[in-house]
Amino acid sequence: MDGLTGFDISAGYWLQQLLNGLVLASFYVTLATAYALLQGITNKIVLSFGDFATFGAFAAVYGALWTMLGGHGSAAVVLVALASALLTAGVLGAAAHALVFAPIARAPGQVVMIASIGLSILLQETMRLQSDARDQWLPQLFPGSTLVVAGGGFPVRLGAMQMISVAVGLAAIAFVFATMRMTRAGRLWRACAQNARL
Repeated sequence: MDGLTGFDISAGYWLQQLLNGLVLASFYVTLATAYALLQGITNKIVLSFGDFATFGAFAAVYGALWTMLGGHGSAAVVLVALASALLTAGVLGAAAHALVFAPIARAPGQVVMIASIGLSILLQETMRLQSDARDQWLPQLFPGSTLVVAGGGFPVRLGAMQMISVAVGLAAIAFVFATMRMTRAGRLWRACAQNARL
């Protein structure tokens, strides 16, 4: 009996870790895809790319909190969070391009990489000062919507937001893949990445 319980606990534990890894992968794979597209078209390494995503994520959190405090439902919270993230990251990217990257666009790759490191330090320190370098815990967006599979002694939990994150990540990757393969813009992007001068 103890061996069976140990097996159930071990299987539940590893299933939980697999699900946790899948949720994290849904975030990282979209970030890595965007980074690969940027590097492929510019042929330059921009190391501050993740910091733009961080600012977008913080904007999403603030947008979600503002919407929740306004008494709006979950769908409105998600839409405002998404719009806040896209707008903030887009404005920050446009400002970084105009102020940092456009003046050195024709410079060798090392110059762009070093400038992106300086920009990354600036963005990280701004975020550290803004957030007071402390953990900030937020309430669940969909409270009480956690799927629990109690097979044995180790309950496996998967929340609604985790499932939505994985689904949105997969949908975003599928959309990018379809756009790159089946549209004129995707063909132009790939052609420019292969030979920008031509």
